[in-house]
Amino acid sequence: MVTEDDARTTIDAGDRYVIQPAFKDWSVDPGVWPDTKLVAENFRYSSDSNSEWLVGEKLLKMIVGSAK
Repeated sequence: MVTEDDARTTIDAGDRYVIQPAFKDWSVDPGVWPDTKLVAENFRYSSDSNSEWLVGEKLLKMIVGSAK
């Protein structure tokens, strides 16, 4: 879930959204998140507006893959 307020510091990494800390001193090495971009102003990602759902085999594959 990404709220409109969190959109100010959220990047789109293609297969996920990354909400970065809003600390003034926060910075990320550009090489850590290559090929990313900030989401649009007032962006919102939530269950009621999501068009892609993880179910069955796709969800299991994601869970098993992250345990390695």
